[in-house]
Amino acid sequence: MKKNKSLWLIILAALAGLFLLHVFQIGRFNRQSSNFSDESVIGQGKPVLLQISSAGCPPCRRMMPVLADLNARYADHFTIALISLDNQPQAQSRYNVQAVPTQIFFDEQGNALHRHTGGLTADQVLSLWSQLGVKIQ
Repeated sequence: MKKNKSLWLIILAALAGLFLLHVFQIGRFNRQSSNFSDESVIGQGKPVLLQISSAGCPPCRRMMPVLADLNARYADHFTIALISLDNQPQAQSRYNVQAVPTQIFFDEQGNALHRHTGGLTADQVLSLWSQLGVKIQ
């Protein structure tokens, strides 16, 4: 009987730990997402990479440092905007999002040039911009 009780306590502690980790990750995602522009920058004279994400999505959370790095290094060349479906669920239908993360690359006039679903590395984002004709020095 004591073994069963100990096993249940271990399982309960593990579940509590996982729950706390999840809550921490969602909070970090929400804090990080506030560092990016919203979709109002699309079509304002600069190329835009729009990422549509959700805090509960592990690949979305893994993309945050990539986006932050690109934002810091290439802000003169393109803008990174982020929409969280947690805060704007209507964006899912507006942008026809089937899965997250989804990235949509827009030109200076706001025309969608390319769409990608899934995670990307910084090099992949830069390569896509290059293929789309956006010059990155």
